This record gives sequence, structure tokens and C-alpha cells, in this order.
Amino acid sequence: MIHFIQFMRIFNMVVISRKALNDFAVRYPVSGDASLNWFRISAGSDWSDFQFRLIVRIIFPVRTAFIRWIGTHAMYNKLDVSLL
Repeated sequence: MIHFIQFMRIFNMVVISRKALNDFAVRYPVSGDASLNWFRISAGSDWSDFQFRLIVRIIFPVRTAFIRWIGTHAMYNKLDVSLL
């Protein structure tokens, strides 16, 4: 068993629930690699001190991430997202 402190050093972000990803991959096997890659990247990330917001439109058929807006939390709170 991995000690909790060691676990936090290895996996900075807590992802809930990996079971949902696994269950989905069983039903849709083609999603397995992408789900596992997403989990590894997310679980290995530390976003706790992130002071900014990012709004991205993802167009999956053409594998494109279109950054619509980036700014501080204060700027985001004033943003009318319907104008994006």
C-alpha cells in the first residue's frame, strides 16, 4: 500500500471516479486509450494554485482545441460567456 503522502506526490490531482472511466471503456472499448491518457495527465497535474480561467471549445471530429478566452478569476466573474 502506498503511504498517503507518497500518493499525493505521485498523483497531485484527485480524479473521482476512475471506475466511471473504466466502466465506460468496457462498454465502448475504442475509448479506453483516450480515457487512460486523460486520467494519467489529469491525475499527474497540480492545478491547485492555478489563478486563471480558460474557456476552450473542443471540436472532436477534427481534433481541435479552440481557445475562446483566458483571464483571471475576477475577469471571468464579469464575463458574459454568451458573447463568446
